Amino acid sequence: MKLTDNHPLASPHRRKNTGEILKGEHHEDPEYPHRPGRSVRHGGGAQAAGESSEAATNAPAATASASASAASTPTTTKASASASATVAANPKGSEVIEIRAADDTNADATIAKEAAMKAAKRVAINENRMLNAWMHGDFEHTSDEELLKFVEPGTLDQVKETIQASRDAVEGNGGAFTGEVTIRDIQVSEVLSSKYQDGSSHPYSYLKVTYCADWTQVHTPDGKRAIVGKDSTSTAEVLVIRLQDGRYMYAGARQLNSGCASS
Repeated sequence: MKLTDNHPLASPHRRKNTGEILKGEHHEDPEYPHRPGRSVRHGGGAQAAGESSEAATNAPAATASASASAASTPTTTKASASASATVAANPKGSEVIEIRAADDTNADATIAKEAAMKAAKRVAINENRMLNAWMHGDFEHTSDEELLKFVEPGTLDQVKETIQASRDAVEGNGGAFTGEVTIRDIQVSEVLSSKYQDGSSHPYSYLKVTYCADWTQVHTPDGKRAIVGKDSTSTAEVLVIRLQDGRYMYAGARQLNSGCASS
């Protein structure tokens, strides 16, 4: 969920340029600063201060080591990724599903890491599917209860802002957008090891997914392109975290730059 200011659904967490900081994430990262109320430090765990929600007990708190990966998936969101083994496949419209890895606790590190990376890609794909649904005027599955199956608690308010911006845009335009944002060249660019609040850890629980977002087929009700010029395609990054219960959650996004390497 990332837009520049001239995008039709621009909101505070949809970033204008690479230098802007996305507020609300839980991790001390130059691009994703931690949320107020949580003390986070690299390399040695973290302490939650004033958080009693699921986020405080379930979310990974600090990274220890990184193992970068560039496993590319040259596909678009229209070719839906398979859902995890524990949720229904092929969600439609604004439906919200849980994302879990097929085998991210396998004793074979290669198998476990690959499973985590596939789950992270599914998060990015499903986030884009939901955005398209909202732009098409489908707000059926937007309650907090449903969103929290997929959205990390500290990011919920930001996502709700985007949903409201979508409502406002549909109403202001006199109807829903047509066409879809497609994403391609999906890569897991970073995989980090994290510790949870109880001291346990998971080696693949903080992941960054990059892709090319293509808005060229999105139109307003009067048939005009919603975005023109250099911002009609952009390189974006999604942050994904693995909660202690095994769910992979959307935890924010940022636009890295206008245009895509593959354009």
